[in-house]
Order: sequence, then C-alpha cells, then structure tokens
Amino acid sequence: MLQRQCPSCHATFAPGNRFCRHCGHNLSQDYQDPGYRTSSQVGQLPPPVLVCPRYFQGNQPDADYCYNCGLPLDQSTLRRPVNHTLRAFSQGSPGGFWLRVLAYLVDSLVVLVAFLVLWSVVFGQSASDYFDFWTSSAGSAEYELQDFGGDVLNTLVAIFYDAILITLWATTLGKRTFGLYVLRSDGSRIGFGRALARNLAAILSLLLLGIGFLMIAFRQDKRGLHDLICDTVVIRRYR
Repeated sequence: MLQRQCPSCHATFAPGNRFCRHCGHNLSQDYQDPGYRTSSQVGQLPPPVLVCPRYFQGNQPDADYCYNCGLPLDQSTLRRPVNHTLRAFSQGSPGGFWLRVLAYLVDSLVVLVAFLVLWSVVFGQSASDYFDFWTSSAGSAEYELQDFGGDVLNTLVAIFYDAILITLWATTLGKRTFGLYVLRSDGSRIGFGRALARNLAAILSLLLLGIGFLMIAFRQDKRGLHDLICDTVVIRRYR
C-alpha cells in the first residue's frame, strides 16, 4: 500500500486520518479521502490506547494530536485497553452499578428543577404552589387531573433531558460528575433516536420489577436490559 506523508512534518499516516497525529496538520486540505473512519468502521481499528477526550476515539500510542479532530493529546489519556470483547471498553472501564445510581440521583435533581420551571410556565403556578396543592388536595378530582398532567410533564422532561444530552455530549450532568459516558458497543457515539429508544427501553426494565436494572450489578460488562436492547454501554472514561 502506498504510504502518505504529512506535507508539514513528512510523517506517514494511514488512509482516512483527517489530522496528522504528530503535528496536527489538517490533512483534509491536502488529501480528499472520503474513506475516513465512520462509526461502522470503528470496530475494525486496532485496539486504541490513547483516547481523544473530545470524540472518545482511540489513537496510536505515540500520537500528539487526534487523527479525527486535531485536538492535542497528552499522556493523561494513555491507558491500556480493558480486556473485554466490546470495542467500547477500549475507551474506559464498565460503569458500575452504584456509580450509575449516584449519577441517576444527581440527574433526578436536575430534572426536578427543570420540571418545576416548566410547571410554572405551563400551569402558571410557582413551585411552592405545586407542593401545597399536592399535599392539600390529594384525592380530589382537581388533584387527579392536575397530578396526571404533572406526571406526564415530569416523564417527558426526564426522557428528553437524557436523550438530548447523551446525543450532544454522550453523557448527562449526573453521569459526567462520575466520568460516565453512554456509547454504542463499538465505541461510537449514539444518535438521538437510539438515545430516545434507550430511555423508553428503560421503562421496560422498570416494569420488570427492576430486574432490567439489577442486571447491571451482576453482569461483567455492567449492561442493563435497556443497554442490551439498544446496543449501548456505559463506560467510566479513562482520564
């Protein structure tokens, strides 16, 4: 195979590299190669050990710049791949059950705040009014109707909060606190449709008496039923 050289530092690089791993030169300006690595090709790469903190992609151990985005790399992202069959675990270790519980609690607080803000906008009431109404009107017809509307709104906020942030950042505020990220099993990012489907599948995990969530504690790869259904995995990213 004909090897290509960076026009800036003359280092050789593999077909598909968009930035030089030694000097960070933008190779796409000189080589128009449509065959750069896509999410479907991530599993075909050699096991990465140098992880880009922006795109979570593996690079060669001696790389100074990410081949995909040109971000400078340092030794803080250099780690050995975890001995798992799933490609995503070359970027971090499986996210443990209790870490995910703690991340869920943090996200629940964020969702509660967002819900109360939307509640005041939709129903024209403050957060204190909501709690006063909830404690003083339980059992009444007015309470049942408004409580149902609140439950629907709260569920929608939780589902779309998680789906949107995972699509944009591969994590949520709660997960980011503990270094947790949601990826596909091949190590690539997931889109909005898959993120939304994962949240809906989590409802199934809950309906099965929580067994879908308890699977995380007992499986070696720490995947719940919703992860298996949607081909996702939660990793604790290398730092």
